[in-house]
Amino acid sequence: MASDKCGSRTSNDGGKVMAIATALMATLLPKDVAKRLRVSPDKVVSWIKDSTLKGFNVGNGPLRPRYRIDPTDLTAFENSRQVTAVVSAPRRKRRQAQTSKTKEYF
Repeated sequence: MASDKCGSRTSNDGGKVMAIATALMATLLPKDVAKRLRVSPDKVVSWIKDSTLKGFNVGNGPLRPRYRIDPTDLTAFENSRQVTAVVSAPRRKRRQAQTSKTKEYF
């Protein structure tokens, strides 16, 4: 840390810290994603854990993770889960009962 002429302290890494802070503000919390997708935050965390949804941990370690999701990754996730129309095969016509030429007595 160094101090400038006004007496305020400045950091040599000030640009990096601001860049990281700006990047974190542009990310989404699991509860925000859950609200957007109408699921529980636990479901979003499970998608992150099984790598279905890309997210990263900003916490200190794996014991208590704090996940963040990039909006572009969320868009890619939504696009991959879109329902597409299934083209079904045309229905087969039922075979009509053949009339036999034998007479039934019973």
